[in-house]
Amino acid sequence: MLQFLQRSVTSSRFDAGLSRYVSFLAAALLLVLGFYKLVRMPLNEFQLLCGILLLFLVAMQFVVIGLITPLSMKAAEKQSRR
Repeated sequence: MLQFLQRSVTSSRFDAGLSRYVSFLAAALLLVLGFYKLVRMPLNEFQLLCGILLLFLVAMQFVVIGLITPLSMKAAEKQSRR
C-alpha cells in the first residue's frame, strides 16, 4: 500500500511545461484585463502611466517565471540523479 501511495502521478517534464504555459497565460490575461480596467477608470496622466508600468512589470514577472521554471526543474532533476 505504501508503494502505491508513493508513485508519481505526473512527470517533471509535464509539470514544467504546465507551469510554463500557465504563467504565460496568466501574463496575457493580466495584460488584457488590466488594460480593460484601466481604460474604464477616471485617471489623470500620471496615474495612467503608473498603472500601465505596473501592469507591464507584473506581466514581465510572470514571463520570467515561465522561462525559469522549466530550467529549475531540469536542474533539480539532474541533481536528484546524482
